[in-house]
Amino acid sequence: VADISKRVVSRNIVSEHDEWAGPVIVKTDANYGGLDAAASLRWSCRYGEAIASRLPSTWSRRSTLREYRIFDSVSDVPEGVWLNPKLIVEKFLPEQRGAQYCLRTWLFFGDEERIAIFYSNNPVVKSANIIGRDVISEVPDDLREMRRQLGFDYGKFDFAVVNGKTVLFDANTTPTIGAIPREQYRPWLGKFADGISAFLRGTA
Repeated sequence: VADISKRVVSRNIVSEHDEWAGPVIVKTDANYGGLDAAASLRWSCRYGEAIASRLPSTWSRRSTLREYRIFDSVSDVPEGVWLNPKLIVEKFLPEQRGAQYCLRTWLFFGDEERIAIFYSNNPVVKSANIIGRDVISEVPDDLREMRRQLGFDYGKFDFAVVNGKTVLFDANTTPTIGAIPREQYRPWLGKFADGISAFLRGTA
């Protein structure tokens, strides 16, 4: 997998003149808020972003985002966002159960996989604001097709199911456990490693 940028992965990017009438979210084209570069670059970005966030009209210069911003409409997005090739604007399509927001994750290696759904009171679900989770079993067929098209043997997809349709948020080639206690994963990781068998059989 050579490119996991949002412009390659996302099916929900909108332009400045798009007729989309709903809310939108501003993200970095790179995963993890643009903070997944080399350690030295990441260090400088932290201070650069901290300074930039205190200055007016900085959207056109930002290469990282600590928090993704949600706007009520395309017309509310600052002009600098549209001028910045390191930022993208997507339709904001959250999955909700009652007042809670949901994020589904599909972690896979070969033919082994694990799917879970995480809950948060925050519209942008992250490991730091998760308040609950459930292990689920169904992976949408169209998401499996996206994996095939993108060429993933190993990775993690973050997605939602909204009005019966799959919304892919992120495709990651370097998945991590995050804030979930490791002891919950240890019994499963051995089985997950068996995904290499698919490569030995030539069926991956």
